[in-house]
Amino acid sequence: MRNSTNPIDISVIIVNWNTRDLLSCCLSSLEQNINRLSNTHFETFVIDNASSDGSVKLVGKHFSWVVLIENYSNVGFAAANNQGLRLARGKHILFLNSDTELMPDAIGLLLESFDLYQQAGAIGPTILNSDGTIQNSYGKLPNLFDELAGPYLFDFFTKPWGRFGQYKHRSPASCRTVDRVSFACTMTRRTAQQDVGELDERFIFYSEDYDWFKRMQETGWSVMFCPAAHVKHHWGASSSMRSEWADSQLFRSKRLYFRKHFGNRTEHLLRIGLWLRFFAKLMIASLIYPLRPRWAKSQVRRNNLLMQEMITEFE
Repeated sequence: MRNSTNPIDISVIIVNWNTRDLLSCCLSSLEQNINRLSNTHFETFVIDNASSDGSVKLVGKHFSWVVLIENYSNVGFAAANNQGLRLARGKHILFLNSDTELMPDAIGLLLESFDLYQQAGAIGPTILNSDGTIQNSYGKLPNLFDELAGPYLFDFFTKPWGRFGQYKHRSPASCRTVDRVSFACTMTRRTAQQDVGELDERFIFYSEDYDWFKRMQETGWSVMFCPAAHVKHHWGASSSMRSEWADSQLFRSKRLYFRKHFGNRTEHLLRIGLWLRFFAKLMIASLIYPLRPRWAKSQVRRNNLLMQEMITEFE
């Protein structure tokens, strides 16, 4: 909630594209958190990327305390977040996906963590699936080996959201330093954000968070995971509505990340390795076609498109 007389403690930035019902749930859960922190002053921005599902009308009718910014085209996730950053006045900034649902004490626990860990530039909570199971909440920043093998291959064995990792996972109450947290819900100090800068708008969709966390590390700030705070993430609501486009943007963004941080040669190796990986998947799908024709057909199409993506240049 925006207050013109008191200093703002937290600026909340939510980017929305056609997730009206989930946005309503997100804002309701945010309001619940705000009401529990009576001495904390909030301002909330919803940046709508030209939704056609009534999202704008919903915000205006039911959430009058929100500052609504209407874009007349989909400018992308990074650019929309930057619109909020340029208006934000808070001591802390909370990047929040429109398809998240904050547990009642989530924001309070994140704020407490900043008081405990003065070197922390950004902190993220435990991210839960809709059914309450643990979702990818933190991890390493991308490297060439992991991307070619499969970026989350070893999570299966080591992380609490992996099939085997969950059995040996024990969540300590204290935060831990990590490379990155989930950008579905990330809180940052304003001073750290100013050191890092805005999100790189060349990343239309995906990897803008990895780039931002890498730049945060380079400025000397720590990124921390706070297991005590919990946020549900009703995964993929926007990207699922444009699956082929989302696939294209995912791997375009990976290429841009590697080119930016590791140079053209490494990005070229990434493209070759990914092309071979997609080709192998296409061959496997072709062999399985007699047994599962519908699934195989979709996989052949998807991997063929991604192979084309790997040989397409972009600026």
